[in-house]
Amino acid sequence: MIGIDYTLSPEAKYPQAIEECVAVSQFFLQHGPDYGIDSQNMGYAGDSAGAYLSLASYLWQRDTKMDTGYIKGMLLYTACIALKTPAPGVYIVANGMV
Repeated sequence: MIGIDYTLSPEAKYPQAIEECVAVSQFFLQHGPDYGIDSQNMGYAGDSAGAYLSLASYLWQRDTKMDTGYIKGMLLYTACIALKTPAPGVYIVANGMV
C-alpha cells in the first residue's frame, strides 16, 4: 500500500493533485520491483476526495494514452460518481440485493 500526500486545494489548482497521483503511479509502474511491488498488478483506492483522485488519475492516464493495464481494480469508498448508464452492480445495490 502506498499513500500519496497530494497537494490540497485551495493552494493547489486543478489538475495539480491528479498530476501528482499520476506521477506516483508511473514511478511505481517503472520502479515497483525495487520496492518489492509487483508493478503489473496494482490497484487504486481512496476515500471521499481520494476516491475521486483515484478515478481521475486512472481516467487521466487512459485519456492521455498512458499504460493502464497494470491497474487491476479500484476501491472508491464514499465516492458519489455518476455513471452514464447503470452498470449491473449499481442496479443490484440500488435494489437491495447485495
